[in-house]
Amino acid sequence: MIKKKNNKDLSKLNTFGMKVRAACYLEYDNPSDLASMPWDELAKPLLQIGSGSNLLFCSDFPGTVMRSRIDLFELLQDRSVGDDVYIRAGAGMEMDELCRICAGKGWWGLENLSGIPGTVGASAVQNVGAYGVEAGELIESVDCYDIVGRRFVTFSAADCAFAYRDSFFKHNKGRYIVVSVVFHLYRDFRPRLDYAHLQEEVERNAELIMADTDPYSPLLTGQGVRQPITPLLVRQTVMIIREKKLPAVGKVGSAGSFFKNPVVSAEQFESVCAIAAAKEAPCNRTDGKQNAVASDSTDGGQATEEKGVPCNRADGKQNAVACDSTNGGQATEGKGVPCTRAEGEQTPEAGKVPHYTLDNGEIKIPAAWLIDSCGLKGARFGGASLWHSQPLVIVNSSGNALPSDIIALENHIIDTVQATYGITLSPEVEHI
Repeated sequence: MIKKKNNKDLSKLNTFGMKVRAACYLEYDNPSDLASMPWDELAKPLLQIGSGSNLLFCSDFPGTVMRSRIDLFELLQDRSVGDDVYIRAGAGMEMDELCRICAGKGWWGLENLSGIPGTVGASAVQNVGAYGVEAGELIESVDCYDIVGRRFVTFSAADCAFAYRDSFFKHNKGRYIVVSVVFHLYRDFRPRLDYAHLQEEVERNAELIMADTDPYSPLLTGQGVRQPITPLLVRQTVMIIREKKLPAVGKVGSAGSFFKNPVVSAEQFESVCAIAAAKEAPCNRTDGKQNAVASDSTDGGQATEEKGVPCNRADGKQNAVACDSTNGGQATEGKGVPCTRAEGEQTPEAGKVPHYTLDNGEIKIPAAWLIDSCGLKGARFGGASLWHSQPLVIVNSSGNALPSDIIALENHIIDTVQATYGITLSPEVEHI
């Protein structure tokens, strides 16, 4: 069934909570609705959304916003043999609900993606990922409706050309609408715990006793008895980690991780390490004077007692943590950001840049670390700010942030990281 409304308020249909409207809004709950859709009559352009969790509406949308309510879930019995499990999920199904169902059944694969907001259809388009797993690694095929050809088509995983937060569909916007996705999961023991400290957290949680009031208590029981590592246990661990680091969806407006983690050459990574080592001189002054990277081109970038360590900027602006008690420790333009380290403490350790080496020799650096290293955690513009426990997330902290607030903060972050490390961050969030 198709539901249509003109001049639709989208503030509840995008997780940033941007107060924008669409000229036309459509919902549908059956693939057959797409075949009977009056495509030529709809206001253009067309925009297919899921939960609106990876979008930033920059203004009112002049065309038609479409949303799938296709919520099917089925086990493909004829293909699920031995340890192999094949399932089909509707594009309108919430991705986290799919993760919950599969983990509960003991099927390995999707548990690391638990808690990611958005729908199954969006997971294929965006190739969502978390904790070392990407949706594209588990997708067998994607069923779509071709608006141009007016027919249903199926794309294999190879056809989808999955890459880091990318797919064939992102390069063919407005033509294909995802109807359902087939995932290949496993019954045999296949945990993916090699990302960051996930294995350590899973092992720790395997021995925890959860209080009855804890929302995840059904997953862990029995005092002194170590629980087996299961997809459900990994899911529970991921959910706890996310809850500690990320704003609650529906309570604080955001679009999750705002920036992609940049991938650089080995040579550029060495440069980043050198800059980081220079930046992280200990903050051990007690006289209110600066003891960090001060950017001053008048001395050729050489460090002085007042200026700290050498400057890597060519524009004469400061480029690191400034320890300045004259402003109460608050960040101000031209003074850097607050010095929050204890006397003599280095944060993070000089030159030890977190990274992940790819098979081709290139190196992925966490965007969150780059942002934090530039002293931007907690940065604010208008009603937008960086989330206090995860600098990769921009939030609508006031509840009334304008799209221009988000964009201004985004640009400030990009400019600062570029000026500091020579790396240009790319947004993961789609700007509409």
